[in-house]
Amino acid sequence: MKSLEDYPAATITCRPSQAPQVFGVSRATIYRWAKAGHITLYHRGGMAFVRVDDVLAYITGVRD
Repeated sequence: MKSLEDYPAATITCRPSQAPQVFGVSRATIYRWAKAGHITLYHRGGMAFVRVDDVLAYITGVRD
C-alpha cells in the first residue's frame, strides 16, 4: 500500500467521498477504478485519498 509521503507535498488529493463534486463520478466508481488498477488509493490515518491528476488522467485517457 502506498502512502501520501511517497509523493511531493504539492500533490493535490481528494477523498473518494468528494468524487461527485470534483469529478462527477460516484464514490463507488472511484473504489471500482482503484480495485481494477486504473487509479491508486492512498491511505493515511484510516482515511483514503486519490490523486486528482491520476483520476483526471484516467477519465480523459491521458497517461504519463
